[in-house]
Amino acid sequence: LVPIDPVTAQEPLRPTTLILVRHAEKSVPLGDYPLSSAGRARARELARVLGSVDIAAVYTTQYLRTRQTAQPLADQLGLPVEPITTTETYVADVLDRVRTEHAGQTVLVVTHRLTLPALIEALGANPVPTIAEEQYDRLYVVTVLPTGPVSLLEFRFGKPTR
Repeated sequence: LVPIDPVTAQEPLRPTTLILVRHAEKSVPLGDYPLSSAGRARARELARVLGSVDIAAVYTTQYLRTRQTAQPLADQLGLPVEPITTTETYVADVLDRVRTEHAGQTVLVVTHRLTLPALIEALGANPVPTIAEEQYDRLYVVTVLPTGPVSLLEFRFGKPTR
């Protein structure tokens, strides 16, 4: 047996996991408004459900509803909520940030009904979900293996929605 040189030994590559959630229920249908009371309850439930997960970063969009959805969990984990502005390159921006800063880690992304499926699709996971306007209770876990397939799991949390 040859001893392992700790200087040249490499750690095995670990999977990168993205937990993707749509923002919780909003108080007003259009515009940048705060969460409703049901939305605030869902945000607290998200913190309860994910509070023991080893999350390295919490990303949201610049909108109040995504930041408020993530804030209870971020506070519990002692992490900042880091907004990424929604532009034409939003999906690429999120994935680039995760790849460069969080490879091999778990990251929470709180986003919107239409961008969440776009993120799943860009990661190569299937099936890509369709999220109805009134659906707020879905939580998607996408695991990207360094040298293998991508997996997608769907969960529900909090009070059920349609």
